[in-house]
Amino acid sequence: MPAKLVRNLPGSRTRIKNAKREFISDALKQTQGNYTEAAKLLGIHPNNLHRLIRSLDLKTTLRSSQQVLWHEPRDSLLINCQATL
Repeated sequence: MPAKLVRNLPGSRTRIKNAKREFISDALKQTQGNYTEAAKLLGIHPNNLHRLIRSLDLKTTLRSSQQVLWHEPRDSLLINCQATL
């Protein structure tokens, strides 16, 4: 989506952040918390995954929620999500 459109849509940044958080959380659930495997699933380098987790303030959320370690894989995560993130 062009940057001009994103700036003009009300609440778009929040929706994008929430989508990123959901993609990352789902990938970590699918990989039972393995950051390297989650990064592969998302199509990004593990260092970028760590950076995203910090910038989205997910680290405390992931730790405190004691997330379920496994669930059925989602088709949407099997595609390369690099462009989305």
